[in-house]
Parts: sequence; structure tokens; C-alpha cells
Amino acid sequence: MNNDLETSMQRSWADEPITDPNSRYLPCNNPGGSQYESTIVEGGEEITAHFNAPPWADKSGFITVWMTECGGRTACATFRPTRAKWFKVAESGLLTGTVAKGGWAPGALAERNNSFISTIPAGMPDGGYLIRHEVVILGNSNGAGPQFYPYCGQLAYMSRNYSEAGIAPDHVRVSLPGLYEQNGSSLSIDIASGDQSVFKIPGPAPWKPGDTPVNTTETRARFRQSAYTEADHEIDENAHTLRVYK
Repeated sequence: MNNDLETSMQRSWADEPITDPNSRYLPCNNPGGSQYESTIVEGGEEITAHFNAPPWADKSGFITVWMTECGGRTACATFRPTRAKWFKVAESGLLTGTVAKGGWAPGALAERNNSFISTIPAGMPDGGYLIRHEVVILGNSNGAGPQFYPYCGQLAYMSRNYSEAGIAPDHVRVSLPGLYEQNGSSLSIDIASGDQSVFKIPGPAPWKPGDTPVNTTETRARFRQSAYTEADHEIDENAHTLRVYK
């Protein structure tokens, strides 16, 4: 994304990667300051994150997409992501070959116009949400540590088929920081002997509404739905591309 008025739904970020998995900037980058605007999206739509000139073209790692509720439609403008409980909606890691010599999602971005497409879950309550795209470059046995590139955008979400099952339960949520260990083996690979053909991306599997039963009382207590007018339902087709990084 670009730090300008054209992308005012995106929270600000620094060019340098985060190297400490316990950093307070891990949720939405540094400084990660909130914006006054949010992009209107409907449940079930695709959203594209476009990374401009990413520095990880030939690196091993994974991409994840997370979301969390801010509350009401405009609540993301004052929401602090360090207190959030995030649920994963998409992920991509090892695509071909082995851990040591395979093709990974960050490298494959170059073949897709440096873009990553994911689907916004349908059936969630209306309101404000943060969407968080994260690229993680793995450390290796030569001493290089992992690098984190998180980017957050603010969404005003509309669902015309909301159900009580439309909120992610606690057991599929994570805290950030808190998901990754400082020296965890899940964030490094052994270049010399990494002949495994499977890599487990940290965290729960991507969630979609209806995956698990939901406590109705808890759902209503945790999320305050927002009222939308018909004018709010007008969606700008160009608003669904998040221009990420540099």
C-alpha cells in the first residue's frame, strides 16, 4: 500500500521488516496508526492485496490473512489492534517441492502481479473490521532470523445474510503478539536437510462462518452491529485493491 490519501483505509507502516515476534508493532506494523476512512465490502467478495516492489521475491516463507472486529462501522478509527483476537481467513506457504528447495508463496507473488487474492467471509455481523495481510520470511540454519511484514486495512463490512454462526469462536482466534515464539522451529528451516514436502503454517486453519457452533449470547455481547443505509451499500469496485508496501 501507499502512505497517501488514496489509500487512507490502510494503517501506516515502515519499510523495514519486524524481526521480534513479540514486538508491539506486530499486529499492524510500525507505527500502524489508524485512519478515519474504511473501505466498504460485502461478505463473500474477493479482496486483492497488491505488494509494490516487495523485497522477498526469492525467499522462503508464507502469507496469511487475518481479520478482527473493531465494533461499529466507524470504530476502527480508534481501535487498538494489540488488544484484538484475530481469526485467520486465508493462508499460503509451501507450494511445490521440499522445504529446502521448494516454491513458496512469497516468491510466487511475482507471477501474479505481486498480488494476493483472498475472500472476505460471508455471514458475519455488519460493522467495522481490520483486515491484516502478513508476509513472513522464514529464518534458516545459517543464522538468519525470521522477518515479519504485516499490513492492516480498515473495512466497513456488510452482510445481507447474517446468521448467529457468523462470528469466529475463541478457539480459532490468536493474540498478536503471542502467536509466534522468539526461537520457534516453526519460523525457521534447515537449508541442508529440509527434505520435507509439508510445512505447517503457524496458527489455526482459516475459518469461515458455520465451521463451528457459536454461543448466541457471547456473539451479541462481543460485537455491536451497525445500522447501514442503502447509500452505504454502494461499493466502489476500485476500493477492493489494497496497495501494499512501498
